[in-house]
Amino acid sequence: MKNIPEPIYPTRVYKPIEAAELLQVDKEAIYRAINNGELPKKDIGKGFRILGEHLLGFMGSATYTLNDNQQNSNANIGTASVFDTEK
Repeated sequence: MKNIPEPIYPTRVYKPIEAAELLQVDKEAIYRAINNGELPKKDIGKGFRILGEHLLGFMGSATYTLNDNQQNSNANIGTASVFDTEK
């Protein structure tokens, strides 16, 4: 059985380690993407955060989904999930 990734919320901010876990990559891959200008970041104090919409844009293949429970309880909030595709 495959692990289903956690949803990426466009308006949420993520720590680099959280972004890495969501994208199922190592933390260094996140830092490389930031240093290469591929992934925008927001400096906050001595650290930084990554906006969910930037993670989704970085992935480029994000699928926006809203399941039945979310539609009923959060009618105005959309979620996005990034799923692995098998080739």
